[in-house]
Amino acid sequence: MAAASFAMAIAAGLAVSALLLASTGANVGQVFSTLVQGAVGSPKAIATTLVKATPIILTGLATVIAFRAQLWSIGQEGQVFAGAMGGYLGAQVLASLPGVVFFPGVLVFGMAAGVALGWLAAVLKNRFGVNEIISTVMLNYLVYLLSWMLQGGPWGECGGTISYQQSPMLPTEAFLPALFGSSRLHAGVLLPFSPPPSAQWCCRGRRLATRSVTLATIQRRFGTRASTSAARSPSS
Repeated sequence: MAAASFAMAIAAGLAVSALLLASTGANVGQVFSTLVQGAVGSPKAIATTLVKATPIILTGLATVIAFRAQLWSIGQEGQVFAGAMGGYLGAQVLASLPGVVFFPGVLVFGMAAGVALGWLAAVLKNRFGVNEIISTVMLNYLVYLLSWMLQGGPWGECGGTISYQQSPMLPTEAFLPALFGSSRLHAGVLLPFSPPPSAQWCCRGRRLATRSVTLATIQRRFGTRASTSAARSPSS
C-alpha cells in the first residue's frame, strides 16, 4: 500500500510537471531526459545526488518522530541551518585539538545547536502556550537572518559579495571519510540506513522503538486535559 502511494505521488508529480512544461512550449521529453541525466546519468551525478539527498532524508526521518507525537514542527530547515552554524562554531573553538577529538566535537556542537532550537520551540509551547507551528516557522526566519549576518560579518570569507556570501571551508579533519577514493560519496550517505533511523522507518509506530513517543503523546494530552479541568473547577 505504501509503495503504491509512493508510486502514485511520483506519477502525479511528473504529470503535473509535464503539463506545466507543455504549457510553456518546452520539450517535455528533453527536459525529463536532462533531469535524469543530471541526477543519475553518471557515477559523479549519482554520488552528488546521494550526498545532496542525505541531509534531506535525515531531516524527513526526524520530522516523522515529531509528527508521531502529534507535534507539528515546521522548523526542521531552521534546525539544519542551526546545526550547520553550530558545527562551524565548533570547528573554530576546537581548532587546536587533535583530529580524534576535533571531529566528534564538531558533530556535538552541530547537534547541540539544532537541539537548542527545537528546545526553544518546546519551551515556548509548554510554558507560554505558543503553537509550535507558528514558533518554528518564525524561528526559521530568525536563524536564516543570523546565518546571513554571520556570513556577511565575522564568519565571512574575504572576497565575497553582497549577493553571494560564504564562510571559509572547514578543515579536512571535519570531513566525513570518502567511500571511494576521490569520489564525493562519503560515509554520511550510510546514516539513513543505520540502526536508529532505519528502526524508526521500519517500525511504523507499532513496535517498542516508537512506543515511548506514543506514551509521551498520551502523557502530554493527559497533562493538558488535567490542567484545563483544574482551571475550570470551582475553588474550594
